[in-house]
Amino acid sequence: MSLSRFCSLGMILLSAAIARAASPVTIIQDDRVFTLSNGLLTAEVNKRNGDLTSLRFKGLEMMGYTSGHHAGYWEQSPARAAHLTATITIDPASNGGARGEVSIKGISDGRSLDGGDQPGGGMLCDLEIRYTLGRDDQGLYTYAIFTHQPAHGATQIGESRFGAKLNGKVFDWMSIDAHGRATLRLALTGVSASTIEVSVND
Repeated sequence: MSLSRFCSLGMILLSAAIARAASPVTIIQDDRVFTLSNGLLTAEVNKRNGDLTSLRFKGLEMMGYTSGHHAGYWEQSPARAAHLTATITIDPASNGGARGEVSIKGISDGRSLDGGDQPGGGMLCDLEIRYTLGRDDQGLYTYAIFTHQPAHGATQIGESRFGAKLNGKVFDWMSIDAHGRATLRLALTGVSASTIEVSVND
């Protein structure tokens, strides 16, 4: 069986009119998180599971922490891998602050990354999650690399999505068209898997 690899790509984009030159990208780290910043955006990435635990735009927190899995995250996590590394893959100190990138990589070594309790068997593959930020970027890019080694044997990988819980105190506005702009109120009474009522206040 040959080695196979595929990549999922996501982006968190915050658009704004920028009247000043962007600052150089910096990356600092401690035992728990990487912190990437370009003066406009500041992102914190968990070094164990690859979650985006914080994203601040001009100091204002964009992520939400209300229910379920908080803030930003990929559906798959490298945290259960046999071997886990967290590294800086593009050091902004080496390119004048043009770009920085961090990686959280899990090496399966035959261990299922999802605990092996999924229908059809476990997810036997290596998983690397990366986040990257450029000097002029108004958004944070993220992508996931899945690598199936020949020795892993048969495996399965379901859909791979990046999700983000947003700060409801910031994202409370809906713009439909020139005549439909209003504060958004969600009425979640009697919610089923297929029904969500949305009321837009004039």
